[in-house]
Amino acid sequence: MGFVMKNGGSELVSYSGKEKEIVIPDRVTSIGAEAFLGCESLTSITIPSSVINIGERAFSGCKALKDIIIFGKTATIKGGTFRGCTSLTNIILPDGVEIIEDWAFRDCKALFSITIPQSIKRIDSKAFFGCTSLNAVIYNGTREQWEEVEQSLEAIVICSDEEHPSFYSKTINEITFTMTDNDELYVDGVG
Repeated sequence: MGFVMKNGGSELVSYSGKEKEIVIPDRVTSIGAEAFLGCESLTSITIPSSVINIGERAFSGCKALKDIIIFGKTATIKGGTFRGCTSLTNIILPDGVEIIEDWAFRDCKALFSITIPQSIKRIDSKAFFGCTSLNAVIYNGTREQWEEVEQSLEAIVICSDEEHPSFYSKTINEITFTMTDNDELYVDGVG
């Protein structure tokens, strides 16, 4: 299938095949840095629950990658992991992810929504740099828990305890637009 493995098959070091859809084998616990770098034919990947580590830039430049299913228990989405995956439209991160580092989703221009687990502790300020279509962040925790997450997202955040969020807020070019549940629009900033 094009996998290069080591450590008895538990570490996927690289991939050189041309498959469009890949399911990582269950015995894999680690996906190496740049393992799928530039695999332009790859459209779908399924990462099993056995995976606890995904290396930096592991899927960087996979321009056709549209579907990512992560069952793995990786604690950190490392810098550049999905950088330049320009066809990726949405992703659901599994429970257990605690950190999303800078550049993790850089230039994922089609990324419209992301679901973030309650386990998240930190989202670095440039994690979604260049994600020009990012419109919604769905957080599987309460508004109170979200306010404790170290982050600086510029997107609408919908928390699990809000049937209809009490407000929507988005910052564009240093101007913050806030829509309340009474349909009142507040604009703050200089621009």
